[in-house]
Amino acid sequence: MNEVIKAVDLTKIYNKRDKKKRGEISVNLNQVLNGVSLEVYHGDFISIMGKSGCGKTTLLKILGGIEEATTGRAIVGDINLSSCSDEILSDVRQKIVGFVFQEFYLVDSLTLKENILLPLYISNKPYREIESLILENAKRFEIEKILDKYPTEVSGGEKQRTAICRAIINEPKIILADEPTGNLDSINSEIVIKYFERLNLEENRTILMVTHDPTIASYSKKVLLMKDGAIVKQIEKENGEDKKNFIQRIVEIMDY
Repeated sequence: MNEVIKAVDLTKIYNKRDKKKRGEISVNLNQVLNGVSLEVYHGDFISIMGKSGCGKTTLLKILGGIEEATTGRAIVGDINLSSCSDEILSDVRQKIVGFVFQEFYLVDSLTLKENILLPLYISNKPYREIESLILENAKRFEIEKILDKYPTEVSGGEKQRTAICRAIINEPKIILADEPTGNLDSINSEIVIKYFERLNLEENRTILMVTHDPTIASYSKKVLLMKDGAIVKQIEKENGEDKKNFIQRIVEIMDY
């Protein structure tokens, strides 16, 4: 199997400066990641779980080149994100990695179509090809009839489907999703996670997803549990294992 992401002994320490009386400043160190190592292979669908503050989102941001690790290496393909230029980092985020966030991050002054179009503005593709690409992906996520609407005019589920569509419009090899169902009700959560499942099973997209929900995590092939900035447990879905049984095993490791 081809390794698409590798984390080697990653640490992340934030410095928090607090002002005291008489102009004195104290520095508090907050270590969020504590020596995380991880290998992700092409076609993996991995969920990262753990309590708030355990380092899940920070790990995802480092692996996507949004944040820089304090020490250690984050490698995407053959690119060491810890030592590459800003230009290469931009290329990674533009061409290799697609991001989906809990908050959608759609631009309210743009239509859904224009939001999906954003990552393609700097591409050299002919506009006719871009139009065809947008329509093809919009049909896949069942939003082709609302492309001319604005984010304020559609539901949360439709916003998230638009955000996923935008994330994959450049056909990235890897999708990084941070609580993609966190702001959705149970019905829309199931719709969205099934899209992720199809992207993984039918198109072999590699997905790394942060979630707190065992039911959502059960759609993945592997679950990692983080605690105090480290990966402390992991389980894999067995061949033919149904979701109900996998959910139960996920709940059991969450009690670790």
